[in-house]
Amino acid sequence: MGSLKNRKLVIQAILKSQKRDPNSSTIELNINSENKLNTIPKTELSNILYDLECKEWVIRTVSRSSLTSKKKSDFTITILQDLQNWYSAYLLRIKRKLQNLPPKTINKLSELSGAINESFQKRNSTELWVYTDRNHAECLEFLHDQSVLSDYTNTGDPDINPTYTIRATLNVDNFIKFDSQIKKFIQKQSTRKENISDSQKMSPSPKASNNQILYKISFPLSKEIKLNNKVLAKPQYDSENFKVFSYLMENPNKTIKKSKIQESIGKSIGKDFHKIIENLGFKKDLRKIFFIVSKDTIFFRNPVTKVEFDKFGIPRLKITKK
Repeated sequence: MGSLKNRKLVIQAILKSQKRDPNSSTIELNINSENKLNTIPKTELSNILYDLECKEWVIRTVSRSSLTSKKKSDFTITILQDLQNWYSAYLLRIKRKLQNLPPKTINKLSELSGAINESFQKRNSTELWVYTDRNHAECLEFLHDQSVLSDYTNTGDPDINPTYTIRATLNVDNFIKFDSQIKKFIQKQSTRKENISDSQKMSPSPKASNNQILYKISFPLSKEIKLNNKVLAKPQYDSENFKVFSYLMENPNKTIKKSKIQESIGKSIGKDFHKIIENLGFKKDLRKIFFIVSKDTIFFRNPVTKVEFDKFGIPRLKITKK
């Protein structure tokens, strides 16, 4: 494919030549010191032009005489699409490396990867049907860029319904490679967070200030519900418990109606809130300090400060790392 630096030189040289006659789709291009194409080895230049033509479908090279001739003369190129727009998209694409993505996108990629694997195992086919939502749009583009998915289409309208199903073709080899990569990345991140937590005191000081956080629920990339660093539960991906709790984690410290959660997750909630939070490990005192629940509403308090905890009049929680 050629180095990014040399590919950039080729694209810029083509764009500059096109400006001379913007109404024509065919251009004459010189290999010279002005555009610095003479600094690119002939084999690499040939490979770059081949990729632009046969893999990216943005140009067609009419004449390659300049690449085989000792004389660096002109050669002719036909431009097949908006080269500037393609190049902007290409630069964005190559920057989208896993380690450069924000944690929220990594989280969504992990969820989507799990859904893809589940669909593949059930159907035993590379033609997939995957339940998702519009928050995964960027992840779908990323997987497409990584050649994990191809020919994916939405079976619903994401602008109308926040949840919908995609139909896609899976490249199994690329998916296995990607799935392994993201699991290793998540494990590395989780280990780093645990090491930081281990270096801190798990039990709050009796002299803690009123605003000090005593207890905090997290839902890290491993998708385990944790109290400080103790695992409470690991809900099954895409289950009712998983969807409800994911919504609560994004909307803490406010009273939320059941209908609002149902609208967001795109399905009705079968179990009552009492049963859901019990399934997720919030029982007795844990339930008391983190949740206020009624038939139609739920309030998720997170984190819990010393002044808030002292109002309950109960002993400090014993937290043992699991």
